[in-house]
Amino acid sequence: VAHDVKNPLGAILGYAQLMALKSKDAALTRPISAIVSAAKALNGLISDLVDFAAIESGKLRVSLEKMDLARVVTEVQSRVAVAAERRRIALSVSMPPTLPILRGDALRLGQVIQNLCTNAIQYTPEGGSVTLGVALTPERVTVSVRDTGIGISKEDLPRIFERFFQAQNAVVMRRAGFGLGLKISQEIVKAHNGTLGVSSELGKGSTFAFTLPLAANAPT
Repeated sequence: VAHDVKNPLGAILGYAQLMALKSKDAALTRPISAIVSAAKALNGLISDLVDFAAIESGKLRVSLEKMDLARVVTEVQSRVAVAAERRRIALSVSMPPTLPILRGDALRLGQVIQNLCTNAIQYTPEGGSVTLGVALTPERVTVSVRDTGIGISKEDLPRIFERFFQAQNAVVMRRAGFGLGLKISQEIVKAHNGTLGVSSELGKGSTFAFTLPLAANAPT
């Protein structure tokens, strides 16, 4: 089903993007932009469902290869910077000057980092801040996303990684989604022998962080 849906969706997105480049009619700028945005959102929803189905069947694909984590972080930063700027949110990145080459799936870990950053931007009021950080110890590397957003209540915190769960205070701010992003992210990190956790205080922000053991991720 996903394959059958993605083919026409790809055509819609591709031609809409082409129209955006070619059209000189100012009156069409807004509707074309809406088509592109909606197609991208739908593509994201389908991808989440495909990933969730793979997790449920034990077939989530993770390709462990030599990976430059610094490059993954930088690429994610460039992708989410526009959304942060649009909401007047200060986005910053903190990384050591050098990072070891890890063994991991750059696309999948990029998916995790982008999901955490996108959530942080979405649930942080305008004028707030989001910090993407990387910390290194002899045993592990930790990637964290800290925001000054709405936070998570003590009641909701234990359920935040449940499938389809969405915190009550987040519903009013959320965009389209099934509440699968954090569950998928957790499973991707687990596939890398890592852990994903969260600390949060209602009204004061949240910090999501995952760790990867260096020994288990050393390139062979």
